[in-house]
Amino acid sequence: MRRLTPQSAPEESSAYFTDLRLAVALIDFAWPQTSTLIQADRVKDVDAHIRAQMKTRNGTTGNLQRYRIVSDPPREARACAALMQAAHTLLLSEDLPDSLSRFIHSSSADKFSRTAWARVFEKHKDSCSEKMRTAAIPATRRYRRVGKNGPRVPLRDDYQPQHIPAYLELNWFERHFAHIRGINVKILRRTAAVRLVQWVNGGSMGDAAQFLGINHEGVQYAPTTDLRYWAGSQRNLTEFETALQEMATELRTHSTPRIDYQRRRAALQDWTLGPEAWRNIFNALPHNKGGTPVLDDRKRQVASVFVWTHVTQGEHLFAPRPLEREQPPDTQRIWALRRNTTWFQMTRHDAYPHYADLRNVLAHYATQLAWSIDNGEPLGRVSNVLVTATR
Repeated sequence: MRRLTPQSAPEESSAYFTDLRLAVALIDFAWPQTSTLIQADRVKDVDAHIRAQMKTRNGTTGNLQRYRIVSDPPREARACAALMQAAHTLLLSEDLPDSLSRFIHSSSADKFSRTAWARVFEKHKDSCSEKMRTAAIPATRRYRRVGKNGPRVPLRDDYQPQHIPAYLELNWFERHFAHIRGINVKILRRTAAVRLVQWVNGGSMGDAAQFLGINHEGVQYAPTTDLRYWAGSQRNLTEFETALQEMATELRTHSTPRIDYQRRRAALQDWTLGPEAWRNIFNALPHNKGGTPVLDDRKRQVASVFVWTHVTQGEHLFAPRPLEREQPPDTQRIWALRRNTTWFQMTRHDAYPHYADLRNVLAHYATQLAWSIDNGEPLGRVSNVLVTATR
């Protein structure tokens, strides 16, 4: 009753009653899963009300049709009191996003962005509370459209897509996503990056993937398929959506300048280590016993990919390989067959001394190259700098 007193601000009271109506609609939509919110001795009363309403609208007492929402309160006092109390309790939940998502995904056989409750929320989103909007958007949609069949437009405009690497930065992942289970880490890091870009660029997830350079040189990666497969097995994306919101908030509020990864990707879109840079890198390697290591063009291509991944924070699968493209078809096939083996040797934590030394020199070179790109310096300048390995 406090919401009806003069001491309560009109806007706050109005938003609360809109929230209450949305909560009642959700209880109906997700019934009988939401029966856990109802006082035990009143479940039958609420169940009878919902089924009676559905019978009136559909002319049947069969399965409840999830696309029909009953948001009108019951005329019967006990059922009405039980439903209002349950809705109020739901709104007081400390983890409202989780509660909304859990009930929506457990009840809908359709895509979670097109549920009946999502349509009710869309109708009332401008008059509900900010708390409800913040909780409902991740649970109901990944984008919004202009018009019924119009283009997908951005959900956010408070950070910049060029600051998103194609393979989510490891420290970002560890802070916000490492606790999520049930999906491959690579898929999770890729998909998180795609979704963050989609939120500010609009368009489809495929468009966002193209922006990040993920579908590169015929290597097909479908983030929507990966995400839907995970959603189908989990039926609950709340953790992921919440982590994305937290990551977006960090991007918005971060006070130090962000790296322009799009600028780096553009600068290195058809790049490889030149012969002079490769000689400098070779000269910087410590001389280990066991003979001179092989540092041919194939190794130069792998080293180029290693540098590219460090500078762009991308995956080696999507790195440019111009040197490989210049080879005869038979040579390309041989290189492709050895690609994963060499990459494993380059990146394994217990790498052989030659690969460990080469990795150190290349990481040092990548740091110089990244600085040059970020500061508008010519890339050729880095090739003329004697690289000193970190020993």
